[in-house]
Amino acid sequence: MLTFLDPRVALVNVARSTLWVRETNGANRGEMVDQIVRTTGLDPKGRYPWCAAWIAYIGRAALGRRGWPLKAYAGVVSLHDEAQRLGVLSQTPTRGAVFLTYGKAHDGKWRYNHCGVLAEDLGDGRWATVEGNTNDGGSVEGIGVFERTRTFGPKDRFIHWWDV
Repeated sequence: MLTFLDPRVALVNVARSTLWVRETNGANRGEMVDQIVRTTGLDPKGRYPWCAAWIAYIGRAALGRRGWPLKAYAGVVSLHDEAQRLGVLSQTPTRGAVFLTYGKAHDGKWRYNHCGVLAEDLGDGRWATVEGNTNDGGSVEGIGVFERTRTFGPKDRFIHWWDV
């Protein structure tokens, strides 16, 4: 009998399978980082922040290009706007959801500035996450893919992409 993995579990598994990815050719560059950025149609020579591109990359790897319901964006704000348009933006964290953090961006403006995947509810409001373009300290401009522990604030949001 053929059984299928829950797509949310598949996304978390694929996210974890990329924990080895690191920037190797300076900020926002490297062999694998360049592949991730190309998912969005951008030229990686632009040294783009890549957390949102990583979401598109792992989503397509887990569910196929046609199965992943979100467009391949390089920007977190664009990812937020797409989820809002599709009606899948939530205030409720759930395993497998894409999280969006709200905070001060590099230009000093407040907006959605980082994203990743909710891997596991640890209780007491804490979540194990997997995130691209971060570091051990949780930077929104890091050096690779890391597993972290986060708590979320009232303006942070969650994309329930499986409801598309």
